[in-house]
Amino acid sequence: MSGLTLPIPVEFNSLLNVFKSCFSKPQFKNFCQLTGGIILSSKSTVDHLSKVFVERDASSLNKFLTRSPWDENKVKTKLHRLLFKSTPNLNVFIGDDTLSEKPFAEVMEGASIHYSNLKKTYCNGHSIVTTAFYTPQGCIPYEAKVYFRKESAGQLQRQFQTKNQIMANILDSASSKHDFEYFVFDSWYSNNLILKKVKALGKKFITQIKSNRNVTIDRKKREIRNHYKNISLGNYTYKTIKGELFRYYETDGFINKIGTVRIIFCQMLIRENKEIQEWSQIYYLITNDMISPTEKIIETYLKRNSIEFFHREAKQQLGMDKYQIRSIRGIERNLFLVILTYVLLMLLNFLLMKRGIERQTIGELRLYLREDYYTNLLRKAKIINLSTKKHIAKNLAYAL
Repeated sequence: MSGLTLPIPVEFNSLLNVFKSCFSKPQFKNFCQLTGGIILSSKSTVDHLSKVFVERDASSLNKFLTRSPWDENKVKTKLHRLLFKSTPNLNVFIGDDTLSEKPFAEVMEGASIHYSNLKKTYCNGHSIVTTAFYTPQGCIPYEAKVYFRKESAGQLQRQFQTKNQIMANILDSASSKHDFEYFVFDSWYSNNLILKKVKALGKKFITQIKSNRNVTIDRKKREIRNHYKNISLGNYTYKTIKGELFRYYETDGFINKIGTVRIIFCQMLIRENKEIQEWSQIYYLITNDMISPTEKIIETYLKRNSIEFFHREAKQQLGMDKYQIRSIRGIERNLFLVILTYVLLMLLNFLLMKRGIERQTIGELRLYLREDYYTNLLRKAKIINLSTKKHIAKNLAYAL
C-alpha cells in the first residue's frame, strides 16, 4: 500500500525543495513527511505523522530524528539564507524563552524543573531559549535552543551553558548573518553579559530592568523604584502610540559595568471612565539609543510581544511542546523542524499576500494547505479502487 496517499501540497512542497541538496533521497522523503505532517496533522507523534502523505515506516522517521547523519547546521544555513533573501528589511531582533511542559516525562532526556511565568509555579519540562525577527505580519523565528540545567548537561555529557550564554551565542550568529539595528528583550536578559555583547556587536538594545536594579541618576545611586517615587505627575509626557495612550518620563542614568544609558519610566492607560484613569504597572526601560524619539523607543519595545504570539501559535498549531521523543537529539531536531516549518509558512504567507490574498495566521495557513490536500484527494479518489480508498481513509483518520 506504500505510495497511495498524495504528495505534500504543491505550494509548500516548492519551499521544501530548497533543502533537497542537504539530504540523501531517503532522508529528504522523511524530511518532507515530518515537516508536512507538522502542518496537516493535529497529532505530534512520529507514529501519526508516518501515516500522512506517502505512508512511511514510523521507525524510519524516528531514526531520521534520532540517529540519521544529516547536518542540521547545513539545513539551518540554507533556511537563514532563504529568510534574509525573502525578507531583507529585518531591523528588530527579539530574545525570550518559553517552557515546554512535560509533567510525566520521567525518561525524557534533559527534562527538569523550571519556573513557568504563565502558571507562576515550577513545572517539569524543557526550557527553550528563543529568538525571532519582527515583521508587521508577525515575528519570524530565527533560533530555538534547549537550556539544560547543570546536572542535566553533565548527564548528557554536554558543556553547561547558562541561558545568558546561549543567548549571547545566538546574538553572535544572527549578527554575523544579518545587519539588524535593535535587540529587544525582557528583564531576565538585561544583565551585564547580554548588554555588553549587544554593545560589542555595534547594536542598540531596548530592555526592561527590574525595580531593584541600582541606577545612578543626578549623582544619586539607589534602586530605580526609589527614583520613580520622586517623579511628579506634571513631569510626564502623554503620547498615543500604536493606538494606546502612554505616559512617560525620561532621563539619563548610569549603571555599574554598563555605563550611561537612557532611562524611560513608562505606563500605559488600561482603563478610563469619567472619574478615574487606571494605569498599568510602571516599566523601567533602558536603551543605549540616545538619539531616537522616545515614542520610537517605546514602540520598538512593544514589538517584543510578537514573540509571545509565536510561542502560542507554534505550540497550538504546530505542536512545539507536544513531542513525545525520549532522546535529546531527537527532541532538538524536532524543535528545529517546527521552527523551520513556521518560517516556511510565514514565507508562504508573504507569497500569497503578493498575489492579493489577505494576511493569514498560522492556523489559517494550515487550513489553506489542508484544503489543497483534500481537493486533490477527492480528484484522485475517482481513479482508485474501493479497497485503496478505505486504506487511505483509515490512515488519514488516524493521522489527522
